[in-house]
Amino acid sequence: MTLSATKTKSVPVPKTVTMISNLSTQIENKDEMHALIKHGMPIRTADNLKSLLSLGDNDLAQILGITSKTLQRKRKARRALTPVESDRLYRVQAIFTLAIKVLGTPEDAKEWLRTLQIDLGDRVPLELLTTSAGASLVEEVLNRMEYGILA
Repeated sequence: MTLSATKTKSVPVPKTVTMISNLSTQIENKDEMHALIKHGMPIRTADNLKSLLSLGDNDLAQILGITSKTLQRKRKARRALTPVESDRLYRVQAIFTLAIKVLGTPEDAKEWLRTLQIDLGDRVPLELLTTSAGASLVEEVLNRMEYGILA
């Protein structure tokens, strides 16, 4: 079975989303989110996350899996992120949203994501978000914290 041979329901791409902090409330359902990711998020969305997490260009580029030069070119040309880059951005936004829920404030979530965590083997959560497996580890720790389960 190939992807091109399968029939899928077409979901319209939602209006441009630039405020990543409100992304989950602006997108009604996962079908719409899937369509937005597949279409490619605007570069402004990545820059908004950069601001929210106080990241540098190198950090943002690492999260997106691109070089900082590529990030600069995309920004200058106002090109949308690729679906892969958009998916990586969404992954970080989803973990940031969960961290806010668990820790109470965006500031506390940001601090936690940028600090070495014993439960993650003395690694920085934000650095683990560059892969799906790392994001799962971070999500597991946050879920344990939410439900008061010690490591």
